[in-house]
Amino acid sequence: MKRQLRMTKVRWAIVIVIWLILVSCPMTVINSKRGQVPAVRVDTVTTTDITAYVSGPATVEPRVSVDVSANIMGKVTTIFVKEGQPVARGDILLELEQTQYRAGRDEAVAAYRSAVSTVELTETKWKTAKEVFDRKQGLYDKNLISREQYDLAKTQFQAERTEYELARDNVARARAAVVQARDSLSKTIYASPLDGVVTALNVEEGEFTVVGTLNTPGTVMLTVADLAAMQVVADVDETDVVNVKLEQPSRVTVDAFPDTVFRGEVIEIASSAKESLYAVSEEKTSADFEVKVLLGGDTSALRPGMTATADVITAEVKNATAIPIQALVTRTRETVAAWEEDRKTEGGPKTRKGKDEKKAAEADRLRAEYVKGVFVFEDEKPLVKRARFVPVEVGIMGDRYVEIKKGLTGDENIIVGPYKTLRNLNDGDLVGLEKGKADEEEEPS
Repeated sequence: MKRQLRMTKVRWAIVIVIWLILVSCPMTVINSKRGQVPAVRVDTVTTTDITAYVSGPATVEPRVSVDVSANIMGKVTTIFVKEGQPVARGDILLELEQTQYRAGRDEAVAAYRSAVSTVELTETKWKTAKEVFDRKQGLYDKNLISREQYDLAKTQFQAERTEYELARDNVARARAAVVQARDSLSKTIYASPLDGVVTALNVEEGEFTVVGTLNTPGTVMLTVADLAAMQVVADVDETDVVNVKLEQPSRVTVDAFPDTVFRGEVIEIASSAKESLYAVSEEKTSADFEVKVLLGGDTSALRPGMTATADVITAEVKNATAIPIQALVTRTRETVAAWEEDRKTEGGPKTRKGKDEKKAAEADRLRAEYVKGVFVFEDEKPLVKRARFVPVEVGIMGDRYVEIKKGLTGDENIIVGPYKTLRNLNDGDLVGLEKGKADEEEEPS
């Protein structure tokens, strides 16, 4: 009896040990795998409004601005305005010394009068010579004078006519000299070309102005601008400017007013790239194009030269199916095809074509065709979670979210990070949630 009781106890002990082994081994394996799998963050597919825009550094400028440059050389004698002073069209801004140009005008007028007098004198001589020639011709036709007398009268007539024509040409030249002299004298006085404000005054009384030449700019004495209409000139990269169109709305943030957003629209897009004044090498890596945005609303606080950032809105989608930008990844088409083949033939991905891709030559990687997609956080079995690659078709991209046109139903949990894990993740990899992260992840910041 005691022996049977002892045997029964032994059997129960064996059964309990076997049961513990059967239960604990899978848990041990799973726990060991969990220690090796990467921890990821997940988020859900959402519905939101997405705005795509192109940004570029910008400078505030008046819509209309005129540089008043020197047309002649001279000394500045009088300045009638100050910087920041409002002026009306036609108001006198400054004067240059006029002594030399007044003398030149008076000399030209005197030469013109002399030329006119000469014309009158030569005209009288020419008419007298013509009367003499007409009489001589009548007498010669009647054989009353000799051939020599006739030729002499004819030569005198032709000479007087030539003198008269030269005198008339001299009058035309003298008249042109008077116009030129008066024009030079008028250029000693500079008036405002428009209604506006003097935004720059670059000369002082007593300074000499210089006329511009082919390679040397002339003296810009002052600048008058209409500050009622302001614009920003933004530098947009060549890869982004193709998306910019006329009349697209824009948001402008001026550094001096960080809490104010100015609204505007695109009014001009440069057709050629902006030349850099500080090129360090002959090899050109990228180019910027100037885009002008006319600002609306109250711009009275803005000043020319202020720095700003212009965001040109290129596209908008309301209630778009979207995911965080950091969740979007790319893989080569060959890699994605291999993953799909693994699923069909082996019931699940067991090979890692993505790792083979890293061993390929850089040139082959650059030539490969890429597929955009996301990794879905999938429950394969209890306590087993895998990353599944899902190809997607994307639409516009905002600052936080990217539009998904095709590929997701909206119910998936997608992996959004960390970036290092996403970069090396393959279809079918075991993954786990980061510590402290619930299944419902916080919205990315």
